[in-house]
Order: sequence, then C-alpha cells, then structure tokens
Amino acid sequence: MTHSPKAATELEVDPKDSAPPKRRMTRAEGLLWVEIRNCQVEDCKFRRQYEVESLVLDFYCPNLKLAIEVDGGKPTSVKSDSANRQVAVEAAGITLLKFSPQAIYEGLPQVVESIGQTIQQLRTKRSAAVSQSS
Repeated sequence: MTHSPKAATELEVDPKDSAPPKRRMTRAEGLLWVEIRNCQVEDCKFRRQYEVESLVLDFYCPNLKLAIEVDGGKPTSVKSDSANRQVAVEAAGITLLKFSPQAIYEGLPQVVESIGQTIQQLRTKRSAAVSQSS
C-alpha cells in the first residue's frame, strides 16, 4: 500500500479542536517561566499562555485559580484593556498577580517569593473553607 503525500496535506484541522497558537514570550516572561515551571514554587503546577473564559493568561495554576501576568512590553491596545482584563479575570474567581518586567529584571527572587506567599495564602484559604463546610 502506498501513501500519497497529497493525502497527508489534505487533512483539515478543526479550529475548535486546537489550542490557540502560543506567542513568543517576552524576556521577562521567559525569566519568570524558568523559575515557576515544573512545580518549582510550592509544588504548584503553572501553565503558560492558558486560555480562561476567552482570556489568554501569561501563567495560570488551575488548581488554585491563580494567574500571573507580566505587564508591559505588549501592544498599546492590550495595555488599554488592562483594567477591563483584570475585572474579567477577578470576576471569574481568579486571583491575579501582576509584575512589571522591571520588577522581574531587578528582583526575580523577590517576585518568586511573592508568588510562593500567595500560593500559601490561597491554600490556607481553601483549607479553611473546606473545614467550615464539613
């Protein structure tokens, strides 16, 4: 049986079945990603450029509903929607942390520490809520 190269190119991908293409990370996002990926902070799994309710978040932990955004370095139209974006994210019950590229360049260990503290706070809140409902 022979396979035609044409047959392979005729396959169509349903856009609803595929994830949106990931854009290249900024330098600041890349530096932060190296520190938070693979459960390195408080054993918390983050996903990169994760879509939640039609918003693409820089980094997101579904278990804790924690989003991390690196502000700046984005097109002006994106910056102008920043306040609306924050309202939409928080309305979805997601905790949003924002860091400037400058904060990441000048104090990456402090940024990672802040993320770790937020993770601990969210876990404490969650276990307190579970304890009260039991």
